[in-house]
Amino acid sequence: MVRYANFARRLGLDPLAMLRAVEIDTAALASPDLTIAAFKVYRLLELSANLTGLQDFGLRLGQESGSLSYLGALGALARDEPTLRDALLRFAHDTHLHNTCMALEIAEARGVAVIHVIVLAEGEPTVRQSTECSLSVLHLAMRQLIGAAWSPTSIQFMHRCAGSDQPHRQVFGCPVHFSAEGNAFVLPATDLDLPLPAADSGLRVYATVDMGSLALPDRGFVSSDRVKQTMLRLLPLGRCRADVVARTLAMDRRTLHRHLARSGKSYTELLHETRLELAKQYLSAGALSVTDIGGLLGFGSVNNFSRWFATQQGVAPSRWRARVQDGPT
Repeated sequence: MVRYANFARRLGLDPLAMLRAVEIDTAALASPDLTIAAFKVYRLLELSANLTGLQDFGLRLGQESGSLSYLGALGALARDEPTLRDALLRFAHDTHLHNTCMALEIAEARGVAVIHVIVLAEGEPTVRQSTECSLSVLHLAMRQLIGAAWSPTSIQFMHRCAGSDQPHRQVFGCPVHFSAEGNAFVLPATDLDLPLPAADSGLRVYATVDMGSLALPDRGFVSSDRVKQTMLRLLPLGRCRADVVARTLAMDRRTLHRHLARSGKSYTELLHETRLELAKQYLSAGALSVTDIGGLLGFGSVNNFSRWFATQQGVAPSRWRARVQDGPT
């Protein structure tokens, strides 16, 4: 929040008034470790963009982040990995140390690597600014890790372009595609094996320590947010079964259900929540067909997906999309 405050002031905004407007505790300006609900941050950045008239507000804010230092313990862990691949896998595994509503997944095929960045909207209709801020921060972090001259092959965003894409091309140094199938970095797979010049192999012993407790007030307890974050990563891969989620979190299925019971959620309830959040994002973005969305969310057929969505929302996915297609995405 400190970097947000400094950036907002330069643009003529009152940071205290902005935080109060979205009901964020103003103590966050002095306490960097204070937990803030993600939906409040989403609203803060969207409101800031509207008041300043800058549709690239989140993109610019990401460049103010200070990259690895902004990521705290997660940045420190990633810095001492030997290659970019290892650093990104560290980001993917331990994102919860910094943000419980974002997930990272790496896919490779035919010499091309795609780093998917999944943002859970938490019911907010628009997360454009937070999405662009997240990709901007990650891009800056990767440049700090492997060199300022590095750029990906291209960047993809699910949302539509608001005006010119010139600010995005300037930040990322590559073509930027909007209305894409997801939010992602595209780069040569060989870039994943680039060594990190600043890595200190002597510190890597600490990377084997389980750092999850840094993000959890109750040591060893896995929150429903952490489970949802894991679901975000596994759903598009078609692997979001309870046993796989449990194994990813280094526990058995029974232990997973016990942790969720402490959070007051069942696995099925959490899966429905996560699926619905992603379904709305995909439908709003407009790039994917209803059939493709159903497949990404783990439904065996488009009919199964349509019936489930109608049960959740009271309307078929195609009609829900038609209702929001003229709204912000």
